[in-house]
Amino acid sequence: MFKLLSRYSERWVQLRIQMIADLAPHMESLRGCLPALRRLWVHWDHEDSSKAVDAIECFDTAPSLVDVGLDNISDFCTREYLLFPVEQLTCYRVCAPWSIHQEVLELAPNIVEASISWLNLPMRALLDKVQDLPRLRRLYVSNLKFLKYLRAPVLSEIAMILKDREDIEVFDAFVERSACALRRLCLNGLPDCELSAGILNAHRSITSLALITHSWPDPDYETLDSYLILLRAAAVHPQLEEIHLGVMTRSSVAPIDYALVLEMMQSRRDVLQSVAVFAAHVGCADSFHSSPGPVVQAKLDVFTKESGVELWMGSGPEIRERIHSWTYMTPTELDTLLEA
Repeated sequence: MFKLLSRYSERWVQLRIQMIADLAPHMESLRGCLPALRRLWVHWDHEDSSKAVDAIECFDTAPSLVDVGLDNISDFCTREYLLFPVEQLTCYRVCAPWSIHQEVLELAPNIVEASISWLNLPMRALLDKVQDLPRLRRLYVSNLKFLKYLRAPVLSEIAMILKDREDIEVFDAFVERSACALRRLCLNGLPDCELSAGILNAHRSITSLALITHSWPDPDYETLDSYLILLRAAAVHPQLEEIHLGVMTRSSVAPIDYALVLEMMQSRRDVLQSVAVFAAHVGCADSFHSSPGPVVQAKLDVFTKESGVELWMGSGPEIRERIHSWTYMTPTELDTLLEA
C-alpha cells in the first residue's frame, strides 16, 4: 500500500504517518520526491521501534517543509537521527530528550511555534546555556525547567503545566529575561487557584486564559469549579477578555457546571463594562452530559443575545482537536495526559 501511495508523493502537501520499523527502509524511496511537502507528522508505534532504525533521511531534502512533528521516539536517539531541513522550519512539535531540542533550536532561528516536550523522567542533565528564539510567538513546554534555557522576546502565547511555586519563579524569570509581553496563557492541568492567580496578577498583559482539566477516571471538577468561582469575582484579573474551558476525559460524570459558567460571565460583564470583547469557550472532549440543560441553556441564550458576549460550547471528537490547538502540543502527548 505504501509503495502505491508513494507514487503520488510529488503532490503531497501534508504527511501524517504511523511509523513501524518494517516501514522505515521503504521511506528512502521518497528522497528527492517531496517538492510540495509542507507539513510532516511522524509517530512511532512504539519507542522500541525507533531504536531499531538508524535514521530516516528522506525528509532532509524536502524544499518546502516548514512544519515538523515527531513523537514517541527513543531516549537514545540523537540529532543525527532526526534529519529534516531545520533552518527553514517555522513550526516544531517534537517530544524528545532535551539534548535533541537544544541542538535543533540552535539551528532553527525562524521557528514561530514550538512544542518542546519530553515525557520520560528523569530528564538528562540540561546544559547551562540560554537559547535565543527571536521569532517564537507560541510555545508549549511539558516541563517549566525548559524555560531556564530559553529566551523569546516576541513570545505572545504560552501553554504549560504549572505544579508549584518553584515553577512560578522559573516562569517569572523567563518572562523577565525575554522581556516579552504575553497575551495568552493556557494551563494544561489545573493547579491550585492561588498559583495561577499569582501569574495573572504579575503579568497584566495576559488577556486570554485557557484552562484544561484532564485526569482518569474523573477530571478535577472541584478545582474547575473553584476557578469559575474565582473568576466570578469580576475584580479578579479584570484584564481578561477571553476565558476558555476544556475538559479532557472519558468519564460519564457531568463535566461542567454551566450555571456557574453563566454566573461568572454575568458578573464579569456587569462590572467590567469597559471590556470591549469578552468570549467564553467551553469544550468537552467527549459527549457525556455535555448539554447545560434546557433551563440554563435558555438563560445562556438570553444573556449572550443581550450582552453581546460570545459564547461557544461543544463536545465530541472535533472538540478534542480544538482543545489540542490551545496547547500547541503533540497529539499523542495530550492523549497520554488524558490517560494518566
